[in-house]
Amino acid sequence: MRLLKKIKKFVCGSSLILLCADLSAQSEISEVLKPDKPVWETSAKDLVSKFPEKKLFQWIDSSKTGLRYADDTSPDKMIFAGLPVYEAIFSIKNEKISRIYLSLFNRGDADRLEKNQYLELLKKLNDALEKLSGKKGGKETLTLIGDKRIYSRIWSSKEYEFNLKWSDNGVPGANFMAEFINLSILPPAGNADSLKIDKGLTKKVLAGRVRNNDAGDRYLEIPMVDQGHKGYCVAAVAERVLKYYGSKMDQHMLAQLTNMAEGGGAGLSDIEKAAADCASKIDVKYSKLYYNDDMVNFFNFNKMINMYNMEAAKAKLPLISIDKYLVNSAGGPLYDLSAVSAAINPDLYKKIRLKDNINFKKFQRDVTENINAGIPVLWAVKLGINKEENLPQPLGMHMRLIIGYNDKEKKIVYSDSWGAGHEYKKMSWEDAWTITNFVGLFAPRLEK
Repeated sequence: MRLLKKIKKFVCGSSLILLCADLSAQSEISEVLKPDKPVWETSAKDLVSKFPEKKLFQWIDSSKTGLRYADDTSPDKMIFAGLPVYEAIFSIKNEKISRIYLSLFNRGDADRLEKNQYLELLKKLNDALEKLSGKKGGKETLTLIGDKRIYSRIWSSKEYEFNLKWSDNGVPGANFMAEFINLSILPPAGNADSLKIDKGLTKKVLAGRVRNNDAGDRYLEIPMVDQGHKGYCVAAVAERVLKYYGSKMDQHMLAQLTNMAEGGGAGLSDIEKAAADCASKIDVKYSKLYYNDDMVNFFNFNKMINMYNMEAAKAKLPLISIDKYLVNSAGGPLYDLSAVSAAINPDLYKKIRLKDNINFKKFQRDVTENINAGIPVLWAVKLGINKEENLPQPLGMHMRLIIGYNDKEKKIVYSDSWGAGHEYKKMSWEDAWTITNFVGLFAPRLEK
Protein backbone atom coordinates (compact mmCIF):
# COMPACT_ATOMS: atom_id res chain seq x y z
CA MET A 1 0.00 0.00 0.00
CA ARG A 2 1.36 3.41 -0.98
CA LEU A 3 1.90 5.63 2.03
CA LEU A 4 0.18 9.01 1.98
CA LYS A 5 2.73 11.80 2.22
CA LYS A 6 1.47 14.81 4.15
CA ILE A 7 3.01 18.16 4.93
CA LYS A 8 3.51 18.93 8.59
CA LYS A 9 1.96 22.20 9.78
CA PHE A 10 3.87 25.18 11.05
CA VAL A 11 2.98 26.64 14.41
CA CYS A 12 1.56 30.17 14.75
CA GLY A 13 2.38 31.73 18.13
CA SER A 14 5.16 33.68 19.76
CA SER A 15 7.74 32.11 22.02
CA LEU A 16 7.55 33.82 25.39
CA ILE A 17 9.71 33.20 28.44
CA LEU A 18 7.50 32.35 31.39
CA LEU A 19 8.75 33.78 34.65
CA CYS A 20 8.34 32.07 38.01
CA ALA A 21 5.90 34.07 40.13
CA ASP A 22 5.12 34.43 43.82
CA LEU A 23 1.40 33.75 43.86
CA SER A 24 1.04 35.59 47.16
CA ALA A 25 2.19 38.86 45.57
CA GLN A 26 -1.26 40.09 44.52
CA SER A 27 -2.12 43.70 43.69
CA GLU A 28 -5.82 44.64 43.86
CA ILE A 29 -6.89 46.76 40.88
CA SER A 30 -10.14 47.91 42.48
CA GLU A 31 -8.08 49.82 45.07
CA VAL A 32 -7.24 52.45 42.44
CA LEU A 33 -10.93 53.06 41.65
CA LYS A 34 -11.54 55.65 44.37
CA PRO A 35 -14.65 57.86 44.18
CA ASP A 36 -12.85 60.82 45.78
CA LYS A 37 -10.11 60.83 43.14
CA PRO A 38 -11.16 59.01 39.94
CA VAL A 39 -8.44 57.09 38.16
CA TRP A 40 -8.89 59.34 35.11
CA GLU A 41 -6.75 61.92 36.93
CA THR A 42 -3.92 59.38 37.30
CA SER A 43 -0.81 59.34 35.12
CA ALA A 44 1.04 56.18 34.11
CA LYS A 45 3.82 57.07 36.55
CA ASP A 46 1.33 57.53 39.39
CA LEU A 47 -0.33 54.20 38.54
CA VAL A 48 2.96 52.33 38.78
CA SER A 49 3.74 54.09 42.08
CA LYS A 50 0.50 52.75 43.58
CA PHE A 51 2.08 49.28 43.49
CA PRO A 52 5.57 49.89 44.95
CA GLU A 53 8.25 47.24 44.49
CA LYS A 54 5.99 45.32 42.11
CA LYS A 55 6.98 44.43 38.55
CA LEU A 56 3.57 44.46 36.94
CA PHE A 57 3.55 46.53 33.77
CA GLN A 58 5.09 46.87 30.34
CA TRP A 59 4.34 49.53 27.76
CA ILE A 60 1.95 48.36 25.05
CA ASP A 61 4.05 50.07 22.39
CA SER A 62 6.94 52.46 21.94
CA SER A 63 4.54 55.42 21.76
CA LYS A 64 3.47 54.62 25.34
CA THR A 65 -0.25 54.60 24.58
CA GLY A 66 -0.91 52.25 27.47
CA LEU A 67 0.43 49.99 30.19
CA ARG A 68 -0.16 46.23 29.99
CA TYR A 69 -0.14 43.57 32.70
CA ALA A 70 -0.02 39.92 31.60
CA ASP A 71 -0.40 37.07 34.07
CA ASP A 72 1.84 34.74 32.05
CA THR A 73 4.86 37.06 32.05
CA SER A 74 4.61 39.15 35.21
CA PRO A 75 6.51 38.00 38.33
CA ASP A 76 3.84 39.71 40.46
CA LYS A 77 0.11 39.16 40.22
CA MET A 78 -2.92 41.41 39.85
CA ILE A 79 -6.44 40.67 41.03
CA PHE A 80 -9.79 42.42 40.72
CA ALA A 81 -12.29 42.02 43.56
CA GLY A 82 -10.15 39.12 44.77
CA LEU A 83 -10.35 37.33 41.40
CA PRO A 84 -7.34 36.61 39.17
CA VAL A 85 -6.69 38.91 36.22
CA TYR A 86 -5.19 37.37 33.09
CA GLU A 87 -4.59 40.64 31.27
CA ALA A 88 -5.04 44.30 32.19
CA ILE A 89 -4.59 47.22 29.81
CA PHE A 90 -4.54 50.78 31.11
CA SER A 91 -4.93 53.03 28.05
CA ILE A 92 -3.23 56.44 28.24
CA LYS A 93 -4.52 59.62 26.59
CA ASN A 94 -3.20 63.13 27.24
CA GLU A 95 -0.85 61.56 29.83
CA LYS A 96 -3.79 60.26 31.92
CA ILE A 97 -5.54 56.90 32.15
CA SER A 98 -8.51 56.93 29.77
CA ARG A 99 -9.77 53.32 29.85
CA ILE A 100 -9.12 50.08 31.72
CA TYR A 101 -9.63 46.67 30.13
CA LEU A 102 -9.52 43.47 32.22
CA SER A 103 -9.57 39.89 30.96
CA LEU A 104 -11.00 37.99 33.95
CA PHE A 105 -11.33 34.69 32.13
CA ASN A 106 -10.59 33.42 28.64
CA ARG A 107 -10.00 29.85 27.53
CA GLY A 108 -6.77 30.76 25.77
CA ASP A 109 -5.04 31.78 29.01
CA ALA A 110 -6.94 29.80 31.64
CA ASP A 111 -8.09 26.27 32.40
CA ARG A 112 -11.56 25.26 31.24
CA LEU A 113 -14.41 26.14 33.62
CA GLU A 114 -17.37 23.97 34.56
CA LYS A 115 -20.80 25.60 34.33
CA ASN A 116 -21.12 26.04 38.12
CA GLN A 117 -17.63 27.59 38.39
CA TYR A 118 -18.43 29.96 35.55
CA LEU A 119 -21.71 31.10 37.12
CA GLU A 120 -20.04 31.51 40.50
CA LEU A 121 -17.39 33.74 38.94
CA LEU A 122 -20.07 35.86 37.27
CA LYS A 123 -21.96 36.20 40.56
CA LYS A 124 -18.82 37.36 42.39
CA LEU A 125 -18.23 39.96 39.70
CA ASN A 126 -21.85 41.09 39.81
CA ASP A 127 -21.62 41.58 43.60
CA ALA A 128 -18.26 43.37 43.34
CA LEU A 129 -19.50 45.76 40.65
CA GLU A 130 -22.64 46.57 42.62
CA LYS A 131 -20.43 47.45 45.58
CA LEU A 132 -18.04 49.57 43.49
CA SER A 133 -20.79 51.45 41.67
CA GLY A 134 -23.26 51.59 44.57
CA LYS A 135 -26.02 50.54 42.16
CA LYS A 136 -27.67 47.52 40.63
CA GLY A 137 -26.50 46.62 37.18
CA GLY A 138 -28.44 47.67 34.11
CA LYS A 139 -30.47 45.34 31.94
CA GLU A 140 -28.58 42.34 30.57
CA THR A 141 -28.26 42.65 26.80
CA LEU A 142 -27.52 39.99 24.20
CA THR A 143 -25.58 40.47 20.98
CA LEU A 144 -25.84 37.70 18.38
CA ILE A 145 -22.99 37.30 15.91
CA GLY A 146 -23.76 34.28 13.80
CA ASP A 147 -24.61 31.50 16.25
CA LYS A 148 -22.49 33.03 19.04
CA ARG A 149 -23.98 34.87 22.02
CA ILE A 150 -22.21 37.75 23.76
CA TYR A 151 -23.88 39.06 26.94
CA SER A 152 -23.31 42.50 28.43
CA ARG A 153 -24.33 44.50 31.50
CA ILE A 154 -23.42 48.03 32.57
CA TRP A 155 -23.02 49.47 36.07
CA SER A 156 -22.91 53.27 36.11
CA SER A 157 -21.74 55.61 38.86
CA LYS A 158 -20.76 59.26 38.99
CA GLU A 159 -17.10 58.40 38.36
CA TYR A 160 -17.15 55.17 36.35
CA GLU A 161 -18.97 53.05 33.84
CA PHE A 162 -18.34 49.31 34.24
CA ASN A 163 -19.11 47.31 31.09
CA LEU A 164 -19.01 43.54 31.69
CA LYS A 165 -19.09 41.15 28.72
CA TRP A 166 -19.23 37.36 28.88
CA SER A 167 -19.99 34.43 26.60
CA ASP A 168 -20.28 30.64 26.60
CA ASN A 169 -21.18 27.88 24.16
CA GLY A 170 -23.16 24.66 24.41
CA VAL A 171 -25.13 23.24 27.32
CA PRO A 172 -24.08 21.75 30.69
CA GLY A 173 -23.25 18.07 30.66
CA ALA A 174 -22.82 18.01 26.90
CA ASN A 175 -20.57 20.47 25.05
CA PHE A 176 -20.62 23.46 27.41
CA MET A 177 -17.61 25.76 27.15
CA ALA A 178 -17.03 29.03 28.96
CA GLU A 179 -15.41 31.37 26.44
CA PHE A 180 -14.52 34.67 28.09
CA ILE A 181 -15.37 37.25 30.73
CA ASN A 182 -13.97 40.74 30.32
CA LEU A 183 -14.56 44.09 31.95
CA SER A 184 -14.07 47.57 30.51
CA ILE A 185 -13.94 50.48 32.94
CA LEU A 186 -14.58 53.87 31.34
CA PRO A 187 -15.41 57.43 32.29
CA PRO A 188 -19.15 58.06 32.79
CA ALA A 189 -21.64 59.51 30.28
CA GLY A 190 -22.57 56.48 28.21
CA ASN A 191 -19.21 55.54 26.72
CA ALA A 192 -19.92 51.80 26.62
CA ASP A 193 -17.66 49.87 24.28
CA SER A 194 -19.15 49.23 20.86
CA LEU A 195 -18.40 46.08 18.87
CA LYS A 196 -19.30 47.87 15.64
CA ILE A 197 -16.85 49.81 13.51
CA ASP A 198 -17.12 53.59 13.25
CA LYS A 199 -20.06 54.50 11.00
CA GLY A 200 -18.35 57.76 10.13
CA LEU A 201 -15.60 56.06 8.14
CA THR A 202 -15.38 57.13 4.50
CA LYS A 203 -12.75 56.72 1.80
CA LYS A 204 -11.67 60.30 2.47
CA VAL A 205 -11.35 59.71 6.23
CA LEU A 206 -9.25 56.56 5.75
CA ALA A 207 -7.00 58.16 3.13
CA GLY A 208 -6.49 61.04 5.57
CA ARG A 209 -4.97 58.63 8.09
CA VAL A 210 -1.89 58.02 5.94
CA ARG A 211 1.21 59.48 7.59
CA ASN A 212 4.56 60.51 6.09
CA ASN A 213 7.90 61.00 7.83
CA ASP A 214 11.27 62.48 6.92
CA ALA A 215 12.70 59.04 6.07
CA GLY A 216 10.18 58.71 3.24
CA ASP A 217 7.86 56.23 4.99
CA ARG A 218 4.15 56.26 4.11
CA TYR A 219 2.45 54.43 6.93
CA LEU A 220 -0.65 53.87 9.08
CA GLU A 221 -0.82 54.08 12.86
CA ILE A 222 -2.37 50.78 13.95
CA PRO A 223 -3.13 50.04 17.64
CA MET A 224 -0.94 47.35 19.21
CA VAL A 225 -2.42 44.13 20.58
CA ASP A 226 -0.24 41.51 22.25
CA GLN A 227 -1.35 38.00 21.30
CA GLY A 228 0.55 36.49 24.26
CA HIS A 229 1.23 32.75 24.23
CA LYS A 230 -2.23 31.74 22.96
CA GLY A 231 -1.25 31.42 19.29
CA TYR A 232 -4.08 33.74 18.25
CA CYS A 233 -2.04 35.59 15.61
CA VAL A 234 -5.02 35.96 13.26
CA ALA A 235 -7.37 37.05 16.06
CA ALA A 236 -4.81 39.57 17.35
CA VAL A 237 -4.30 41.01 13.85
CA ALA A 238 -8.07 41.18 13.34
CA GLU A 239 -8.50 42.97 16.68
CA ARG A 240 -5.86 45.53 15.72
CA VAL A 241 -7.52 46.27 12.37
CA LEU A 242 -10.96 46.50 14.00
CA LYS A 243 -9.63 48.90 16.66
CA TYR A 244 -8.21 50.99 13.84
CA TYR A 245 -11.75 51.07 12.39
CA GLY A 246 -13.29 51.97 15.79
CA SER A 247 -14.52 48.60 17.11
CA LYS A 248 -13.76 47.22 20.61
CA MET A 249 -14.03 43.59 19.49
CA ASP A 250 -11.14 41.72 21.14
CA GLN A 251 -9.14 38.62 20.27
CA HIS A 252 -11.05 36.41 22.74
CA MET A 253 -14.36 37.26 21.11
CA LEU A 254 -12.86 36.63 17.68
CA ALA A 255 -11.37 33.31 18.80
CA GLN A 256 -14.82 32.22 19.95
CA LEU A 257 -16.63 33.41 16.82
CA THR A 258 -14.26 31.45 14.59
CA ASN A 259 -13.87 28.40 16.86
CA MET A 260 -10.14 29.09 17.02
CA ALA A 261 -8.08 26.57 18.99
CA GLU A 262 -5.86 27.96 21.73
CA GLY A 263 -2.14 27.16 21.71
CA GLY A 264 -1.45 27.75 18.03
CA GLY A 265 -0.66 24.83 15.73
CA ALA A 266 -2.07 26.67 12.70
CA GLY A 267 -0.99 26.00 9.15
CA LEU A 268 -1.44 28.37 6.20
CA SER A 269 -4.88 27.01 5.26
CA ASP A 270 -5.98 27.41 8.90
CA ILE A 271 -4.76 31.01 8.96
CA GLU A 272 -6.52 31.91 5.71
CA LYS A 273 -9.76 30.21 6.83
CA ALA A 274 -9.62 31.99 10.21
CA ALA A 275 -9.19 35.34 8.45
CA ALA A 276 -12.19 34.65 6.21
CA ASP A 277 -14.26 33.45 9.20
CA CYS A 278 -13.39 36.58 11.22
CA ALA A 279 -14.59 38.82 8.40
CA SER A 280 -17.81 36.82 7.93
CA LYS A 281 -18.79 37.46 11.57
CA ILE A 282 -18.08 41.19 11.66
CA ASP A 283 -18.83 44.27 9.61
CA VAL A 284 -15.86 44.16 7.24
CA LYS A 285 -15.20 42.86 3.74
CA TYR A 286 -12.57 40.16 3.37
CA SER A 287 -10.40 39.93 0.26
CA LYS A 288 -7.73 37.36 -0.57
CA LEU A 289 -5.17 39.05 -2.80
CA TYR A 290 -2.51 36.32 -3.00
CA TYR A 291 -2.03 32.75 -1.79
CA ASN A 292 1.15 30.67 -2.10
CA ASP A 293 0.70 27.06 -1.03
CA ASP A 294 4.19 25.68 -1.71
CA MET A 295 4.30 24.63 1.95
CA VAL A 296 0.77 23.20 1.95
CA ASN A 297 0.01 21.55 -1.38
CA PHE A 298 2.24 18.52 -1.95
CA PHE A 299 2.41 19.00 -5.74
CA ASN A 300 3.51 22.64 -5.41
CA PHE A 301 5.84 21.76 -2.53
CA ASN A 302 7.56 19.19 -4.73
CA LYS A 303 7.69 21.67 -7.64
CA MET A 304 9.31 24.28 -5.38
CA ILE A 305 11.90 21.78 -4.13
CA ASN A 306 12.75 20.75 -7.73
CA MET A 307 13.22 24.41 -8.72
CA TYR A 308 15.35 24.96 -5.63
CA ASN A 309 17.54 21.95 -6.41
CA MET A 310 18.09 23.19 -9.98
CA GLU A 311 19.42 26.48 -8.64
CA ALA A 312 21.43 24.69 -5.94
CA ALA A 313 23.08 22.49 -8.57
CA LYS A 314 24.05 25.57 -10.63
CA ALA A 315 25.55 27.17 -7.53
CA LYS A 316 27.22 23.90 -6.49
CA LEU A 317 25.39 23.94 -3.16
CA PRO A 318 23.78 20.99 -1.31
CA LEU A 319 20.48 19.74 -2.72
CA ILE A 320 17.36 19.15 -0.64
CA SER A 321 16.39 15.48 -0.42
CA ILE A 322 12.85 15.73 0.94
CA ASP A 323 12.62 12.05 1.90
CA LYS A 324 15.29 12.81 4.47
CA TYR A 325 12.70 14.93 6.30
CA LEU A 326 9.95 12.33 6.56
CA VAL A 327 8.81 11.58 10.10
CA ASN A 328 6.32 8.98 11.26
CA SER A 329 3.04 9.95 12.87
CA ALA A 330 -0.25 8.30 13.78
CA GLY A 331 -1.78 9.62 10.55
CA GLY A 332 1.08 8.40 8.37
CA PRO A 333 4.43 9.90 7.35
CA LEU A 334 4.77 13.69 7.46
CA TYR A 335 7.31 16.12 6.11
CA ASP A 336 8.94 18.15 8.85
CA LEU A 337 8.68 21.59 7.27
CA SER A 338 10.62 23.27 10.07
CA ALA A 339 13.61 21.04 9.24
CA VAL A 340 13.16 21.63 5.49
CA SER A 341 13.03 25.40 6.03
CA ALA A 342 16.14 25.27 8.21
CA ALA A 343 18.00 23.44 5.43
CA ILE A 344 16.98 25.86 2.68
CA ASN A 345 19.53 28.44 1.58
CA PRO A 346 17.68 31.80 1.88
CA ASP A 347 19.40 33.36 -1.13
CA LEU A 348 18.49 30.44 -3.39
CA TYR A 349 14.91 30.38 -2.15
CA LYS A 350 14.65 34.13 -2.77
CA LYS A 351 15.94 33.59 -6.29
CA ILE A 352 13.22 31.08 -7.20
CA ARG A 353 10.52 33.21 -5.52
CA LEU A 354 11.55 36.27 -7.56
CA LYS A 355 11.14 34.26 -10.78
CA ASP A 356 7.41 34.80 -10.19
CA ASN A 357 7.79 38.42 -11.29
CA ILE A 358 4.11 38.90 -12.21
CA ASN A 359 2.86 38.14 -8.70
CA PHE A 360 5.79 40.01 -7.12
CA LYS A 361 4.81 43.20 -8.97
CA LYS A 362 1.15 42.64 -8.08
CA PHE A 363 2.18 42.26 -4.41
CA GLN A 364 3.88 45.66 -4.57
CA ARG A 365 0.83 47.28 -6.23
CA ASP A 366 -1.61 45.71 -3.75
CA VAL A 367 0.39 46.99 -0.79
CA THR A 368 1.00 50.53 -2.05
CA GLU A 369 -2.57 51.05 -3.32
CA ASN A 370 -4.17 49.87 -0.07
CA ILE A 371 -1.80 51.77 2.22
CA ASN A 372 -2.48 54.91 0.16
CA ALA A 373 -6.19 54.23 0.74
CA GLY A 374 -5.63 53.96 4.51
CA ILE A 375 -6.19 50.18 4.67
CA PRO A 376 -3.63 47.90 6.41
CA VAL A 377 -2.69 44.66 4.65
CA LEU A 378 -2.94 41.17 6.18
CA TRP A 379 0.31 39.32 5.63
CA ALA A 380 0.93 35.61 6.40
CA VAL A 381 4.59 34.58 6.23
CA LYS A 382 7.01 31.69 6.65
CA LEU A 383 9.22 32.62 9.59
CA GLY A 384 12.71 31.17 9.75
CA ILE A 385 13.60 31.66 6.07
CA ASN A 386 15.02 35.19 6.38
CA LYS A 387 17.16 36.19 9.31
CA GLU A 388 15.26 38.82 11.31
CA GLU A 389 16.63 40.75 14.26
CA ASN A 390 15.00 40.37 17.70
CA LEU A 391 12.61 37.69 16.46
CA PRO A 392 10.95 35.89 19.41
CA GLN A 393 9.59 33.14 17.15
CA PRO A 394 10.89 29.74 16.00
CA LEU A 395 10.36 28.40 12.49
CA GLY A 396 6.67 28.61 11.72
CA MET A 397 3.69 30.19 10.00
CA HIS A 398 2.58 33.58 11.27
CA MET A 399 0.26 36.46 10.40
CA ARG A 400 1.52 40.03 10.44
CA LEU A 401 0.28 43.43 9.27
CA ILE A 402 1.85 45.48 6.51
CA ILE A 403 1.27 49.08 7.59
CA GLY A 404 3.38 51.08 5.13
CA TYR A 405 6.12 51.29 2.54
CA ASN A 406 9.09 53.45 1.54
CA ASP A 407 9.77 54.03 -2.15
CA LYS A 408 13.17 55.57 -1.50
CA GLU A 409 14.44 52.66 0.60
CA LYS A 410 12.44 50.10 -1.42
CA LYS A 411 11.05 48.56 1.75
CA ILE A 412 7.76 47.68 3.39
CA VAL A 413 6.82 48.75 6.92
CA TYR A 414 5.25 45.95 8.95
CA SER A 415 4.14 45.08 12.46
CA ASP A 416 3.93 41.96 14.65
CA SER A 417 1.33 41.53 17.41
CA TRP A 418 3.93 40.90 20.12
CA GLY A 419 3.85 44.18 22.04
CA ALA A 420 6.30 47.07 22.38
CA GLY A 421 9.25 46.92 20.00
CA HIS A 422 7.31 45.07 17.30
CA GLU A 423 4.91 47.77 16.12
CA TYR A 424 7.14 49.33 13.44
CA LYS A 425 9.72 47.35 11.45
CA LYS A 426 11.05 47.36 7.90
CA MET A 427 12.06 44.78 5.32
CA SER A 428 13.05 44.98 1.64
CA TRP A 429 10.38 44.18 -0.93
CA GLU A 430 12.44 41.20 -2.11
CA ASP A 431 12.87 39.72 1.37
CA ALA A 432 9.19 40.31 2.14
CA TRP A 433 8.11 38.56 -1.06
CA THR A 434 10.43 35.64 -0.32
CA ILE A 435 8.53 34.72 2.85
CA THR A 436 5.02 35.70 1.68
CA ASN A 437 2.37 32.98 1.74
CA PHE A 438 -0.81 35.04 1.87
CA VAL A 439 -1.92 38.63 1.39
CA GLY A 440 -5.42 39.87 2.19
CA LEU A 441 -7.60 42.67 3.51
CA PHE A 442 -10.18 43.48 6.14
CA ALA A 443 -11.83 46.58 4.71
CA PRO A 444 -14.83 48.49 6.09
CA ARG A 445 -18.03 48.50 4.05
CA LEU A 446 -17.98 52.15 3.01
CA GLU A 447 -21.08 53.80 1.65
CA LYS A 448 -19.13 56.56 0.02
